[in-house]
Amino acid sequence: MALPLLDLLSRLAGILLKQERPEDAWPVALRVLHGCESNFGAEHRRTTAAALQVGQIAERIGDIEAAIIAYRKAWAGKRVVDGADHHETIDCAMRLAKLLHS
Repeated sequence: MALPLLDLLSRLAGILLKQERPEDAWPVALRVLHGCESNFGAEHRRTTAAALQVGQIAERIGDIEAAIIAYRKAWAGKRVVDGADHHETIDCAMRLAKLLHS
């Protein structure tokens, strides 16, 4: 996927979320995550951001298993990209823990 298209899709997913349209944002966010994984790999800032967004959308539409998978991807990547003590890494861990213990 071309990088400009990836940027546009990422923005579109964010806009749809702000419009309270998570069901519409879901396929767009999945495409962005796949594109980031293909272009940048799992341990890249853009991929971890995309995984986090997928997790948030999945949680909002009630797909808890998909949210857990996405948050695990985001957390694993963020530990490498930002370090274990970074606030975004901790946020991913907290989101994941909340779902695993509910």
